[in-house]
Amino acid sequence: MKEPLVNRKMIADLLYGDEEYVDLFIDASVESFTEFRDHFGQSMRLKNIENLKSAGHKIKPVAQIMKLDPIIEMYENSKILLANNATDLDIAMAIDAMQNYCDELIEDLKSLK
Repeated sequence: MKEPLVNRKMIADLLYGDEEYVDLFIDASVESFTEFRDHFGQSMRLKNIENLKSAGHKIKPVAQIMKLDPIIEMYENSKILLANNATDLDIAMAIDAMQNYCDELIEDLKSLK
């Protein structure tokens, strides 16, 4: 079985061991990463770098705190793709990669409750 992207202890450690807030943090994270995944895909499909940056700025601090480097790397690479007028295939591949990662992350988060 694959190692989960996040675990309850890591989240509890971020919250200074306050278990009372872990479930709230998990719920907020599920909502945030779901929203980001959707906005990311829409921004990429529309080739709208400003909306992409807006979505990224909202999620980047949480992703950094949770040590989710792949999201940050995919986001940064996607900005480069749009800036360089990437092909539709490259954009579709970037959307799929982010969608798959976020889906896995969201499932991992939900399983912690």
